[in-house]
Amino acid sequence: MSADSSTSSRPGASRRVIRVICLHGYKDSANEFSKGLDELRAWVGPMAEFAVVSGQELHNNEFCWYPNRFDLSCPDEEVDQHQLAWLRRSVRSLEEYVLNYGPFDGILGFSQGAMFATMVLQVLRSQAIDPTADTKGLTVSSTLNCFKFAILFCPCEERSPYNLRLEVPKIAVPTMLCLARYDDMIPVEVGKQFMRLFDHAELHVYEGAHWLPMDVEFGPVIRKFLQKFWVIDDSN
Repeated sequence: MSADSSTSSRPGASRRVIRVICLHGYKDSANEFSKGLDELRAWVGPMAEFAVVSGQELHNNEFCWYPNRFDLSCPDEEVDQHQLAWLRRSVRSLEEYVLNYGPFDGILGFSQGAMFATMVLQVLRSQAIDPTADTKGLTVSSTLNCFKFAILFCPCEERSPYNLRLEVPKIAVPTMLCLARYDDMIPVEVGKQFMRLFDHAELHVYEGAHWLPMDVEFGPVIRKFLQKFWVIDDSN
């Protein structure tokens, strides 16, 4: 939501910093991903702050939100069960982080982090419409029902756990879907299919490969999106 011009021009009025929780990609870490966000921090300036939360450790200093099938040394028929157990732990960890360090206004995810964020938003949407809906064994508490927007970089539905590709109502949270033009892992045409999961999504294709945008032309794009949520702080 954006303040109207009469409010934003009020003498002495200040805006509240937008707080964004950020989810790294597969086999990345919170520390490394935080460094990768430096360009975004420079582009948005004091408008927003980005807090990076870590997934669960998969190998030495490699973290993820859920393991891929080839990470698991279990029979094929047990893979779905193990992925679900891992996802449940990741959800609980995210809930705990928001309780301890929130509130947050938005959620940002890259690659697997973007897919995990989408799963969380899907379950929240489904639970809001029908508390008895089948969400394939994954539940999310109201603690995470705080996100007013989502920013997703390089997600791909085909790479999500098969058993958790939920057929639920479209996500209502305004979403910015960002795809890399030269991504050899998730081609733009494949990434575009992700749009079908959202009611209010805008698509941006930036120059680069499978990583966060570094092109300065992306700066005005993300600033324009975030400005819609940069509200007047009436607490002062």
